[in-house]
Amino acid sequence: MLRELADDDVMVPAQALGELYVRLRQRADRAATAVGIVRQWHAAYAIVSTRPAGVVEAMELSVQRGISLWDALALEAAAQSGCRVLFSDTIPHGVSWRGTIVRNPFRGRSASGSVGSGPAG
Repeated sequence: MLRELADDDVMVPAQALGELYVRLRQRADRAATAVGIVRQWHAAYAIVSTRPAGVVEAMELSVQRGISLWDALALEAAAQSGCRVLFSDTIPHGVSWRGTIVRNPFRGRSASGSVGSGPAG
């Protein structure tokens, strides 16, 4: 999916880097490997973070949409940065916030991992 986008079209919420690190650590015994991959993402893409005022907005978003605070912080950071689409497998597909819509990148994939004919986002 990332190969289909120009690097300068991709923004990564800072919270997502933390989540990437945690997920990679769950799969690899070596922290250095996880850190190295996160550094590659950090170097390749624009990293966006939530402004201080956005933290309270994210708390309200969390309550309104029933999502975790961490997911709400990522969505708020994306919206603050003018991102139109946030890919997430933990925020419900179709949730929108201030002009940003969430798409599950795995929705519509078959068991083999290929994209099916349904909406893939």
